[in-house]
Amino acid sequence: MPKFLVLGSVSFFRYKGATHLPGDVVELPDSFLATKPDFLQPLLGSQEPVNMEAYLRKDRDYEPRPLMMVMAVRRIPEVQKAFKKLTFLDKVFFKNYPAHEISAQMNEYIADHGEGYTHFLISSDDITPSPANIHQLVDDVRTYDLPVVAGLCNICHFDKQDKRGCLCGCCVDEKPHKFTNVTFSPVRLPLSRRSYDFVTREWALLHPSLFQIWFQGNACGMIREDVIRQLPLRSFNEGQGGLMQDLAMAMDLAEHGIPQFVDFRVTIRHYGTHHGRLLIGKEKKAIIFEPRTTSKPIRHMETES
Repeated sequence: MPKFLVLGSVSFFRYKGATHLPGDVVELPDSFLATKPDFLQPLLGSQEPVNMEAYLRKDRDYEPRPLMMVMAVRRIPEVQKAFKKLTFLDKVFFKNYPAHEISAQMNEYIADHGEGYTHFLISSDDITPSPANIHQLVDDVRTYDLPVVAGLCNICHFDKQDKRGCLCGCCVDEKPHKFTNVTFSPVRLPLSRRSYDFVTREWALLHPSLFQIWFQGNACGMIREDVIRQLPLRSFNEGQGGLMQDLAMAMDLAEHGIPQFVDFRVTIRHYGTHHGRLLIGKEKKAIIFEPRTTSKPIRHMETES
């Protein structure tokens, strides 16, 4: 039977003696769906490779032009070094904005300066994307007309402490992280530690392909220009208790039936070492644009040396 996500337009509904809440995934027969209830959304995402022929571009001369948008509230040396290597991208850094302000600032920037860009590449300031990572994502949208495609990164667990705050034990001890920031299943509400069915790192390494997913944590989330204008960035719960822009986006995409994808070949390192070193309130807010230093198109992966 097909699976469906219960949307927040109802407080609950009952079927065959079982009570289902918003965020639950339910299997329902065609006879029930004949009534076409508007509070059910077909479940997007499957742990099977996507038939990409439906998304294949007809325009073989299409050349993406992404703008990388970085939410920067820390200074992590490894991350700063990684961003400096991305010389083939226009980048804009949104420095020291709190969770309840950052999405509006990014949307305003897109409205005022987004003309000419085909995609907006959303990133945090605690991951280290390589040039090869970005080349692969650009190749994905050069070949396929995908509304949203991203890489993946490891999930950090802040189970250690120093004088500045929480730290990820795996990062500190240089041990492998177990989970990635991707789910095939919808995130369950209300939020708790069990709300996310994260894909394991082991599974990701064994499946180097494009998959349609339900949630991805914006490890360089490449969002098509028309999609981000239709569904502007927003903080989950207006930024109260954290940003969770990625969760808000997943919910908005699912509600509108817009699929998103992850390329499991694009594995990016996440650093859980500066969680307690935020510069918000300590340094001035700023929006800093860094233009690319080459006019050449972003290279195809097959030409990568």
